Amino acid sequence: MNITGAAIDWIETLAEAIDDPESRPAGYAEPHYSVSEKVTVSRDGGLYVYHLSDDQLGQGSSLGNARVWAETKGFGEMLSLFSIETGTKIMGGMSLTYLLPFSHLSTYDKPVSGYSESVHDSFARAMPSAIGAIHLHPAYQQHEFIIGDGLHILETFFVPRTGMNDLGTAQHVVSISNRTPHPIGITVVASAGLRGETPRDMKAIYDHSRGTLIAWNESKPEWVRVFGGVDRPKGYWATTDEEEAYSPGRPLPNKTDKSGDLTGSLQFDMVLYPRERRKIRIIMAFSPQGRNEALSAYDSNCSDGASLKHTIEHYTDTLNVATVEMPDNLLTHGVQWAKACLLRPFSHYKIGEAFTNDPGHSSNIVGRDMAWYIHGSDFVKPEAGCSMLRIFAGHQREDGLIPEYINGNSGKSEDFGFNINDNTPLFLMAVAHHIKATAHWDCLNDLYESACKAGECILAARDENGLIKCTADGLGPKSIVGWRNVLQNEQITGVVTEVNSECYAALQSLSELARLKGYRSEGDHYADEAEKLKHAINKHLINPKNGLYVRNIDLMGNVFTQATADLVFPLICGVADADTSEIVNARLAERDFMSDAGIRVLPIGNPHYDPSFESGCLGGVWPGVTWWYSMSAAKIDPKMMAESLKRAYSHYVANPKVYNTVPGQFSEWSDGQTLVNRGMRLSPWEPPRYIWAAVEGLAGIKMALDHVALAPELPPDWMWLRVHRVSYRDGHLSYFLTRESDGMHVYTSNSFTGSIRQHHYEEELQRGPETITTGISTAAFRNDNETLICLGSNLTMPAIGPFLAHHALNASKRYDVSHLNSHEKNWEDIGTMNGSSLQRIAVRVEGRGYALYRFSEVKK
Repeated sequence: MNITGAAIDWIETLAEAIDDPESRPAGYAEPHYSVSEKVTVSRDGGLYVYHLSDDQLGQGSSLGNARVWAETKGFGEMLSLFSIETGTKIMGGMSLTYLLPFSHLSTYDKPVSGYSESVHDSFARAMPSAIGAIHLHPAYQQHEFIIGDGLHILETFFVPRTGMNDLGTAQHVVSISNRTPHPIGITVVASAGLRGETPRDMKAIYDHSRGTLIAWNESKPEWVRVFGGVDRPKGYWATTDEEEAYSPGRPLPNKTDKSGDLTGSLQFDMVLYPRERRKIRIIMAFSPQGRNEALSAYDSNCSDGASLKHTIEHYTDTLNVATVEMPDNLLTHGVQWAKACLLRPFSHYKIGEAFTNDPGHSSNIVGRDMAWYIHGSDFVKPEAGCSMLRIFAGHQREDGLIPEYINGNSGKSEDFGFNINDNTPLFLMAVAHHIKATAHWDCLNDLYESACKAGECILAARDENGLIKCTADGLGPKSIVGWRNVLQNEQITGVVTEVNSECYAALQSLSELARLKGYRSEGDHYADEAEKLKHAINKHLINPKNGLYVRNIDLMGNVFTQATADLVFPLICGVADADTSEIVNARLAERDFMSDAGIRVLPIGNPHYDPSFESGCLGGVWPGVTWWYSMSAAKIDPKMMAESLKRAYSHYVANPKVYNTVPGQFSEWSDGQTLVNRGMRLSPWEPPRYIWAAVEGLAGIKMALDHVALAPELPPDWMWLRVHRVSYRDGHLSYFLTRESDGMHVYTSNSFTGSIRQHHYEEELQRGPETITTGISTAAFRNDNETLICLGSNLTMPAIGPFLAHHALNASKRYDVSHLNSHEKNWEDIGTMNGSSLQRIAVRVEGRGYALYRFSEVKK
């Protein structure tokens, strides 16, 4: 590194140290690119940030940590605060009201006695003078707007998250800048519903030493909220007068004498001189362990002025794992945001670390959601699987059945009395995936007995045809054996293709686990049983009239030929042969199934199709089902795989206000006709399936017992793909994939099996080239005497990609330089150059193409 490189690093470090993300809009410094008519994207610290007008977002971000879950309004103010420990909404919404103080000259009225002292006796509400902007960062949400002729407001809401030991707090920071040439006096009133969904018996006091309201339920005095500002407020109020509390006409009266359904308000007064900026940090803290614990949580947040920076660092660390970058920029954004949405709901329950399937509303941990979550989290947050698999193994029924759900706080489980369900084979699939991805041998040893019990539960459910049969009768959730178990007036039991396909994959998984344990005969046994089941499925569960799998054969022997999105299961579980896979994929790709937002559960022509009834399970569009479909299409039609991944993710950014979505946030399901989101704001089992499809489908990482293969499924017009730091066992997988004149090549520091030509390097440079152009992905690999720099573009037009190379190339050495790009057949020599001339480089990269530069050290 030369002096220039050292100076650059020093300046970057200094800039990062003094940066205040609470005082500037996220992503403000980089260019904004349109991703739809309503939404643009830029980067902030390497992370993708979405931007849109503040009149174009109907609902806001959902954010969480180990103790609390917060949902926000479209403007970014808190909608509710849910306690993970109590399983209850313990605070309602929060509002910020901006007021201009004044005195009446037209009357002789004096301020009402008892109100706090003020130069002025009345307030007028100040509203934004123009449409503002919303900035959606993976770690926080911001609302930016102007009051009057130049009072700039930037509100930042976040839930502190730095690991699994965070306290039950949320913060709303207001940065106010006076951009006018004259002083401005402003009053800000922060108000919050103190009760949430707890009993209407709230009481409150004001802590003068801290300047906070302290509130609790009279029936639950240990449930304590603390609501305050780091800077002491000028006034306060806990009242049942909700309207006056959030938009007072006069200074707050400094009273806490009311009880019941209380609203708490804090008044902050300030005068800002021209060019002056002030911040108000408002903190909400909760603990179900009493006042001292709640105050401790509050004090901890007060003393940490860099809480948002620490939260950003934690998200950045997580999002920089399992990076998949592609020629399609929206799919690249999707991988990053999927990791953010995977992280947000993971919490600490009394029974262990896990996530609920309905954050902010439930404490139930669902078996199938857990299993699919692990298929994505193993590449990003592998420790998550250790906790959740042990939780379900600990609540396994004696006959081996895995329950439908477990309450994370009470530990109570529900299995609906099934003899077999989908949770049981999915548990086995998740255990095998986790062990192959992580090599956590302690997990294998702890979970193998439970895995065998689950396998025997599957085999015990066989009928005379060798198929897995659920014996549950009736209607509703207790008679729906698969993922659509919210259906109230349906029965899907008997021999169900979905569950039988999963059982085949589960038995194959158990065979692998047995072999990892060294039990070869057991492994052979379960592999044989899996093959028998596969044969039976393809013999008895295919409709000879159209070549599609039937939905199920019920307990009376009736065959239900209904074609649903559940047709994906024989394909993703490895049951279907190539011909049948093509038939199924072609059927699901037809317009009656496939919408602009993804695949419908039922086609629109089916008499039972209903776009919104029964949680969309009779015709709604579920993004995760679309990603199942994308995996089923991977080998048959890679272009369709990428298109379906993009189709569902792009819906989140298409028109957020119309479709009730939040850009970057993986919501649950949409109306099959209007495509409006009608499900939960953030569905935790959607993002891991997107990651799974990107890593194992597009990127082609195939894990086996003792090796990892590489078999990417790239659309024919994709020239490159970059994978960076995918968690795998005790290290990471990283590579840069190119489509060259003689086929696919991979440049990597890992070893893979497969037919792709591999170019091996000793290491991937963790600090390689630093690109200056948005839309250019970079990677660098090094041997003893050679450095390879890879650049891939997701821009549609050719670009000059300048980058800084001082971390990759030594200024004191000389290099023979050669290059290859996506429009050339062979490497071409450029010549010999001094390293000092290569510290800042500009290269041309074709639209959606790549450029490789090889720097070989010249021996002295």
